[in-house]
Amino acid sequence: MTETTPIEMPPIRILLVDDEPLFRKMLSTFLSKYPGFEIFEAENGKEGLRLALERKPDLIISDYYMPVLDGIELCRRVKSIPELASIIFLILSVEKAVDHQVKAFEYGVDDYIEKTTSPVVLTSKIQAFLRIKQLQKELRIEKDKLVEANTGLERNFTELTAILLKIVDRRLP
Repeated sequence: MTETTPIEMPPIRILLVDDEPLFRKMLSTFLSKYPGFEIFEAENGKEGLRLALERKPDLIISDYYMPVLDGIELCRRVKSIPELASIIFLILSVEKAVDHQVKAFEYGVDDYIEKTTSPVVLTSKIQAFLRIKQLQKELRIEKDKLVEANTGLERNFTELTAILLKIVDRRLP
C-alpha cells in the first residue's frame, strides 16, 4: 500500500486596506482564524497599491474613504494593471448611499459591503468569491488546452491537405 502525500494548497493572500488601525486589526485577527488565509495590512490606498504590486493578493478588502488614496481610486488603479486586474476587490464601508455603491461598481469593485455586516457573512462572501476565482482559473487552463489542441488540429489539417493535393496532382495529368 502506498501513501499519498496531500497536496498543499498555496495560502489565500488577503490585503486589508483601511486607515483605522483598530478596525484593520480586528478584521485581520478574525480572518487569521481561517486556515489558509495569509493577511497583509495597509493604512492607505498608496501603501495598498504598493503591497498589491509586491505581494499579488488574491483578494483586497478596502475602506471607501481613506487619506492619500481612497478605496475607489485604489480599485481603479489595481484593475488597470494587467497583472493585478483579476484580484477580487471588495469595498467595506460605513457609507450606505446608493450613488457611492454605484460609483464603486463602475470602477471595478466586485462587491460593496457595509462595515456593519456580520464577520461571518463577510467571510462567506470572501469564500464565495474565492470559489469563483478558482473556477475562472480552471476555465483559463481549459481554454489554453483547447487553444493548443486547436493549433495542433489546424497544423494536421494543413499537412493532410498538402498530402491530398500531392496525391491528386500525381493521379491527374
